[in-house]
Amino acid sequence: MGYLKANGVQDDRYLRHLDYLEVLNSQEMSTNELDLFASKEKQVNVVIPKTKGEMLGVVIVESGWGSMLPTVIIANLCPTGPAARCAKLSIGDQLISIDGISLVGLPLAHCQTIIKLSSPNKMAPKITLHYFDAPGRAEPIRWILAYGAGEDWTDHRIERAEWPAIKATTPFGSVPYIEVDGKPLGQSIAIMRYLAKQYGLVGQDAWENAQVDAMADYITDASAGYSVYTRARIGNDEAGMKKAAEEYTGTTIKPFLAMFERILQDNKSGQDFLIGNKPTWADILLTILMDRAVQLQTDLLQPYPLLQAHTHRIHNLKGIKEWIQKHPM
Repeated sequence: MGYLKANGVQDDRYLRHLDYLEVLNSQEMSTNELDLFASKEKQVNVVIPKTKGEMLGVVIVESGWGSMLPTVIIANLCPTGPAARCAKLSIGDQLISIDGISLVGLPLAHCQTIIKLSSPNKMAPKITLHYFDAPGRAEPIRWILAYGAGEDWTDHRIERAEWPAIKATTPFGSVPYIEVDGKPLGQSIAIMRYLAKQYGLVGQDAWENAQVDAMADYITDASAGYSVYTRARIGNDEAGMKKAAEEYTGTTIKPFLAMFERILQDNKSGQDFLIGNKPTWADILLTILMDRAVQLQTDLLQPYPLLQAHTHRIHNLKGIKEWIQKHPM
C-alpha cells in the first residue's frame, strides 16, 4: 500500500491488505518469480549478531521494474560489518521483511528507516567464558568473542585454588567452557565452531567450512610441540623450557610454517586469509599459534612474508585489535 500511495494511488477503495499467498492462488502464474517468493522453502530467515550501536553495514536499492515483487535488494556490504560477518547475506539478495515488517511495496527511504531502527529491544545472548587467568586454550575463544561480541560478554577467570570445587560443575570436568544464556557448552573446538557461526567467522558454503575444519585440525597438529614447552614452563623447568623452545622453533614447526605460507600463496580468492576471501576462526587459531612461537624466537617468521602479513592482518581486525591492546599475551 505504501508503494502505491507513493506512486500516486491515493483512493483507499483500491487498497486493501491481502495475504500474498492468497493472491498467488487466485491468479494464473505468468512468471517463475512469483513462485519463488511464495515458496517458504526459497525464503531464508537471517539473524545478524551485532554489538550495541553498531551499523549493519548494508546498502540497499529498489529492486526496479524488472522485478515482479517491488521490494529492495542488497547493493553492497561493508566487509567488516555485521551483515557481511554473519556470512548469510550476499549482494543481490532481495529483502522481504525485517523483524516481521514487510518491505514489499514500500519506498526506499521507508525501508532504510526500518532497517536502521530494527531490533532496538532485542537482547544479544548473555555469554560467559570460564577459564583460568591465563591465555591457554581459551585465548582463541576470547579473540572470537572480542571480534563478534565486542565487550558484551563476561570473561570469568577461575583462581587455581577454586578449581577443585568448580571442576565437578563443568560440562566435562575441564575448562574452557562457555555459558550461553545459562546453557553450558564445553570443549574448545566445539566452542570456537559454535561462536564462529554466530559471528560470521566461517566459510561461504559447506565445502569452505570443511576446509576451515581441516585447517583447524592442521593448526592443532602444528601446536603439539609447543605443549612440551608449556608443560616445562608450568613446572618451572628452565632447562626443559630452553630445550623445548629450541626444538620447536628449530625443527618441529618449520614444515608447518612452509605449508601455511604455501596455503596463503595458493588461495585463489587472494592471499589475505587461509580460506576464501574473509577471516574465519582458523585464521584466529593460526595467528595465536604464531604469536606464541614468535615469543620463543623473534625472527621466526622472517622467511615467510605472507604469514607475517597474515598475522598483522588478524591482529588489526576490529575487536581483536582492542583486545590485544588491553590483554597482551
